[in-house]
Amino acid sequence: LKAIDYSMTSFIGTGGTRGTDRKKISRYYPRSFNMGIRQEVFANISGMNDLRHGQDLEFSNRIYKAGYRVKYLSDVYVYHKRRTSLKKFFKQIFNWGVARINLGKIDGSLLKPIHTFPSLVIVVLMISIFLFVFYGFKLFLGLFLCFAVLLEIAAFFQSTIKYKSCKVGLMSMITFTSQVVAYGMGFIYGLITVYGFKRKNVKGFGKNA
Repeated sequence: LKAIDYSMTSFIGTGGTRGTDRKKISRYYPRSFNMGIRQEVFANISGMNDLRHGQDLEFSNRIYKAGYRVKYLSDVYVYHKRRTSLKKFFKQIFNWGVARINLGKIDGSLLKPIHTFPSLVIVVLMISIFLFVFYGFKLFLGLFLCFAVLLEIAAFFQSTIKYKSCKVGLMSMITFTSQVVAYGMGFIYGLITVYGFKRKNVKGFGKNA
């Protein structure tokens, strides 16, 4: 749980798109597990839509667009349990990658260049492997692996220091990798399904994921 929490909130794991307002490089969007909202606001913006994934983020976006003020309260604690296995975590993050495509169709401001990074990592890796296997070209694959190793080492030390546990640090390397792969795959799947097969929206894993 600690390793998953690290991957989902650290700057390395999220590119600064999640966490508290002091750590983020983008606007803070409250999620439904830690959101308090006035009844009049909920009524005025018509509540949440029927998206399977990301509906709370789209809801928060409409709060901003309606002109209401949103504030992160650092002295208020909400205890929220993370996924309890790598399989469940992978499915959750895959669904987030899928959701980002649906959100981008609703409002382009919800789809930013940083959200494409995990999918680009997968594409670059596949191209690097192809060039190495069929043409013996080692440079791209070597550079990619060096970059990946440096990120993994940084994640290990940062997580170890935060939780004062080498075990959590090692697990964070696994959850960090799983997060990048899962989000990237979900994003690519959503992109192909919505824009390639012209679907209105795309769904990921079901409710029991």
